[in-house]
Amino acid sequence: MERESRLSQVVPGNREKGCRRNGCESGQGARRAAPGLAVAAIFAALLLLGGCAGFLRPEQGMNSTGESRIALAETKGRAVWETGEVRVQYSLQLRDGLCTLDGELRLADRIVNSFPVVDRLFFYATFVDGQGRVLETVDIGPVVPAYGSIPERLPLKMARRPPAEAKSFVFHYFGTFRANPLDEGGSWDIGHFPFAR
Repeated sequence: MERESRLSQVVPGNREKGCRRNGCESGQGARRAAPGLAVAAIFAALLLLGGCAGFLRPEQGMNSTGESRIALAETKGRAVWETGEVRVQYSLQLRDGLCTLDGELRLADRIVNSFPVVDRLFFYATFVDGQGRVLETVDIGPVVPAYGSIPERLPLKMARRPPAEAKSFVFHYFGTFRANPLDEGGSWDIGHFPFAR
């Protein structure tokens, strides 16, 4: 009797230990870990995206290149700004301290024809002082759904009071585009960041 009660106390404990060693609880552990892993993956993706977007905002005091600056004026009619990757047509008005920009962005045909799916696109205007030093950056990028087709025209808008010392502004951008279907071909990055320390 004494021996029986000792066995009944020892065996369940041993069964549990053996079960853990053989991975019987691994399914339960995986089920417990799955929500945590999903949250961690989402958090990592947001950090990566946020880090990338943060990198594209020049730090206050950085210098812009002279040819990248567009002077702020009381009134400016339609103007064009372009690189080998994008073309922006815009109008700019500065009235009573308010800077209003209305424009549209078009991507180069070689990008649209080969990589017609948007992965991400950031477009900024950065106000700079008379020496070209960064004062403030404004996100004026169009809202484009991830993995959507590239629209023919992407609207750019801004209505903002620039810093008092602002004399010019600078356009800069970063984007990634993919082939369609997504699993074929690859991706293409574009970017323009005319700032240095």
